[in-house]
Amino acid sequence: MSDFDENPFINTVPTAETSNEENMLADFDVSKLIRVVKKNIIYVILLLIICVAASWVVLRYTHRIYNSSSTLKLEMKGTSELLGKGIFASDENAINFLSGEIELILSRSVYEEAVKKLDLSVSYFVKGRWWFNYFERFQDSPFEVTDYEVYDNSFYNHPLNIQIIDEEEFVLTYETPTGDNFSKIYKFNTRIKNQYFTLIISLNNTFDKLQSPSSNYFFTLNSHEYQINYIASSIKANVVNPKAYTIQISFTDNNPYKAAIITNTIVDIYFEKTLENKNKVYKQTIDYLDAQTTIVQDSLEQVEKRMDDYKLENGITSQNPQEYQSLVQNILNDIRDLQAKRLDIDNELKLYKEISTLLENDSTLLIALTYSTILKEPSLKIRLEEVYEEEKEKKFMLDRVTKQTGAYQQKAKRIDLLKKEVDKFITLHQRLIYEQLSEITINIYKLQSSIPSSASEIDLELKKMMRYQNSYQQNYNILLGKFIETNITMSGTVTNYQRLATAVPGKAPIYPEPQLFYIYGLGAWLVLSVLLIGFTYIRQNKIDSLTELEKLSSVPILGMIPKYTKPMDYSQLIIHKSPKAPISEAFRSLRTNLDFMGNISNDSIISVTSTTSGEGKTFIAVNLGGIIALSQTKVVLLDLDLRKPKVHLAFGVENTRGISTLLVGKTSIDEAINHSEIPNFDFITAGVQPPNPSELIMSDEFKDLLKELKLRYDVIVFDMPPVGLVTDGIIAMRLADLPIYVVRTGYSQRSYIKGINRLHQVQNFKKMSIILNAATKDTGNGYGYGYGYGYGYGYGYGYGYGYYDEDDSEKMALSKKAKKWWYKTKRKLSKK
Repeated sequence: MSDFDENPFINTVPTAETSNEENMLADFDVSKLIRVVKKNIIYVILLLIICVAASWVVLRYTHRIYNSSSTLKLEMKGTSELLGKGIFASDENAINFLSGEIELILSRSVYEEAVKKLDLSVSYFVKGRWWFNYFERFQDSPFEVTDYEVYDNSFYNHPLNIQIIDEEEFVLTYETPTGDNFSKIYKFNTRIKNQYFTLIISLNNTFDKLQSPSSNYFFTLNSHEYQINYIASSIKANVVNPKAYTIQISFTDNNPYKAAIITNTIVDIYFEKTLENKNKVYKQTIDYLDAQTTIVQDSLEQVEKRMDDYKLENGITSQNPQEYQSLVQNILNDIRDLQAKRLDIDNELKLYKEISTLLENDSTLLIALTYSTILKEPSLKIRLEEVYEEEKEKKFMLDRVTKQTGAYQQKAKRIDLLKKEVDKFITLHQRLIYEQLSEITINIYKLQSSIPSSASEIDLELKKMMRYQNSYQQNYNILLGKFIETNITMSGTVTNYQRLATAVPGKAPIYPEPQLFYIYGLGAWLVLSVLLIGFTYIRQNKIDSLTELEKLSSVPILGMIPKYTKPMDYSQLIIHKSPKAPISEAFRSLRTNLDFMGNISNDSIISVTSTTSGEGKTFIAVNLGGIIALSQTKVVLLDLDLRKPKVHLAFGVENTRGISTLLVGKTSIDEAINHSEIPNFDFITAGVQPPNPSELIMSDEFKDLLKELKLRYDVIVFDMPPVGLVTDGIIAMRLADLPIYVVRTGYSQRSYIKGINRLHQVQNFKKMSIILNAATKDTGNGYGYGYGYGYGYGYGYGYGYGYYDEDDSEKMALSKKAKKWWYKTKRKLSKK
């Protein structure tokens, strides 16, 4: 294959559009990470400021939430204590019982009572500086809304704005259901009525204390369901310590005083409910005694009326005793006593039967307890109370477990066993009562048989009525005594709970927590910073340091050119304008390094190319040719980028004559050659763009041109087209003695280096070297700008001789580090 044959590798040279996926999988580079952090440090600091400021803003304008709580303790007094068992056999039983009490506290019935007691139907707010910033004025509003009625339900929980003008007038503003804004001036204490609502607004005494009477307020008319949901959503109750039988009730709200008031109200209602449940037995007992007393009283009145009628009918005005009156009277008294006792026993037997029937039918135990209070047997009442407590616990268990669970079935078996014991107890007492009743009946019969037969039938009938009267009177007195006793007992009933701590307004909000919010802010800053740095690191597919270039490339690095900061529309020849500037020194270093790599004074051809446009190949070619010419070497620069020439722009000449016209014979060499400002430095522009640039470069005319130029000049410099875009660059590179590949920091992609390595290794461009263009202080990464000298070649500038135009001691120090870099490069070249 000849030098000018088409190279199949041209299609594999990386282009600017090469994918970045392979770069993302590259080895982690700590130095690159440090550079990325340095470049983005201002953004990291800005993120920190933003996150901290955002945390402060959120803390400043987030509504504070306060918590108020009250602690209750169950007093260890109860029926089970009389049996010597304590209240609960285990902590689990205690938790189960206390959980049932919590369900009562959190029940809707308690909420309903709270809504009745608390004035939550209207909420008053004062507006802050921002639309989202407002505060509730609970029981501290300068105005009051009374006697209201809502016709349109959409106005429930709907803000109605008020601006107080003075003590007489205010402005009422609100949004109608159609979306229109309504505003009107009203007077205080006058009824406002429209199709949506009617109400009266009046001023409170607190108005005089306002520093700013014209402050803006708004209020909402709260529906009943809203009030219930409001309490339900903010109240909590939990078991604090089951061993101590303590419960804590807490309420959270933006207003600490409101939270305390609602908490204490809930506790008061719970006490009332507990007391009400305990008094149910006594109330039903009183109702029963009242009904029985009425029945006995009616029977007594009937007997007394019959006695009066009998006496009137038989003309009896008095009870004159006869001879046997004393004996009969004694017998009759005994019979009367036995009949009264039999009546008591009958009533007792009837109560036992009622209790037994209730237990058998699984009816409510409250009625059975009511009956048991009338009986004179306290052990039965104790047993019934134990069954009642077990039934309550079983009912509470259904809220958490099903009937098929073992705990529930065990509880049911326990209740059945207790009921059987009660039933056995009742059966035993009924047997004893029947024996007593039989004995009393026999004794009455004996006494009646002992009455003398000579007694008057009238007296006997009257005595019989008197016995009934005395019996009813005695029963009435007993029932009345029980009625009074039960009322006294109920009036002395207290709850089993005592309040250990009364709810007070919270001093510090539970939300937001400043420390936690700042931790969140710092956490967000850390996450965002890591994401920023990580994303930038992954997206950083550009060559940005000498270390990175050395790591990726096997091609020797000729040197680095510092970034030229002065604005330029096009590449220019600058080394002669500021000969003592760092960039001029960098090009001198390149000249020295080139001389070390090969003799550039004996018809050498230097080609300068890059992967794509914009990497500074023309700038390097122009100034490198100029710096070589300053060493008394004749140099000519050829613009071989026939498609997109720029050399003529660098020198400010026309591009009508050049390589293209010269190769087709339209222009002679002398006509094509242009002279620069630097002696011994000439250049030939590209000329008019031809349709076949590759064919021109491969032509014999181009070979003849090079032969002619070698006779006239010591060094020929090619400004070639980018090899990543067109085929011309590879063709011309094969003609060069010293191929130079330009890589620009912050611009050339990492994937370009693979193509450079392929050119060096596969295509056998062994003398190819790389120039890192647009280097900065960070780019050198320990090597300075990299325009080293090597073996003492060059002029030795920068070591205290005042060579630099800029008073930059840091750059002067970097030149010392450049020697170390060149020694490293020299060792690479020596090994090869």
